[in-house]
Amino acid sequence: MKTHKYQKRFYRDWVKAKDLHKTHIVVKETDLQILTDRCVDEGFVRSRVEKYRLDIENYITKDRRFLTSLKPIPVELNAKPIVKEMARAAEKADVGPMAAVAGAVAQFVGKDLLKKGYNEVIIENGGDIFLKMRKARTIGIYCGKDKPWNNLRLRIKPKETPLGI
Repeated sequence: MKTHKYQKRFYRDWVKAKDLHKTHIVVKETDLQILTDRCVDEGFVRSRVEKYRLDIENYITKDRRFLTSLKPIPVELNAKPIVKEMARAAEKADVGPMAAVAGAVAQFVGKDLLKKGYNEVIIENGGDIFLKMRKARTIGIYCGKDKPWNNLRLRIKPKETPLGI
């Protein structure tokens, strides 16, 4: 996990969810936009992000392939849950496990917030989204400037969540 110059996530300005509280949390390369039904305990979220990052970083020190592989790789049976989830997602998509890092962090933090009693949680991390909602929401897909697919929207119903996009 290397550090790159920060790039503003301009698409976040397009979010229209006036009924949700919006929070922005950055821990190293992890850059989360969080929308919830009540104010977020930022200290709690930071501690969870740090824990998951440490789980991933520690695994990388054991098996450097986890960081660099462009194909799925097996992980140890005693690997941390986030590492196993990244490996499982990589297997499904036929990519290296680090392709799943943003989505996995969003998912694990999102599930932690649900356990703390939040009813609506949307976490965007580098374009990967975890969501659990009580009402239908429309999610826009940004494909790049002047692309014909930029009007693509997904209408997600509460019964379809929790869900990763």
